[in-house]
Amino acid sequence: MKPLISLLAAYAILFSACSNNNQPFPEQIEIEKEKIKQADITWGNAAKSKNLQEFLSLYTDNQIPVTMPPNNPSIKGKENIRNFYQPMFSMENLTVEFYPETIEISKSGDLGYVIGVYQTKIQDSTGNIINEDKGKYINIWKKQNDGSWKCPADIFNSDLSE
Repeated sequence: MKPLISLLAAYAILFSACSNNNQPFPEQIEIEKEKIKQADITWGNAAKSKNLQEFLSLYTDNQIPVTMPPNNPSIKGKENIRNFYQPMFSMENLTVEFYPETIEISKSGDLGYVIGVYQTKIQDSTGNIINEDKGKYINIWKKQNDGSWKCPADIFNSDLSE
């Protein structure tokens, strides 16, 4: 009887070890959430510094990325996204700020999202604000084969009425 109990205990331990389905440990999930947060902050800093190349580099390469701006159809592909953002990134009197607020990640540790807020301002030559927008965004982040995080899809919209 004792060998049977030992065998059953061994199977139970083996089964519980195998049932993890290669899911990361909770500590690893927190590390990956921090990586997502940093990728989102890097993206926001690229927008703030108007570094379009760095901004675009955070969109996925292995699938067609999509951005969904307000009052526009979805924009698919890096080149189309570049064409959409180029005029904005060229505006000297524009400031852009992103603030990530919520970061979540899948149990598998390879997909996450950020919910945040943004603010934009356009100033005239004397520094007076002539246009301001505040809104919210969701950025989806997907872990890449090299361990980095890139965005396959994002959406943002204003909190202000027209």
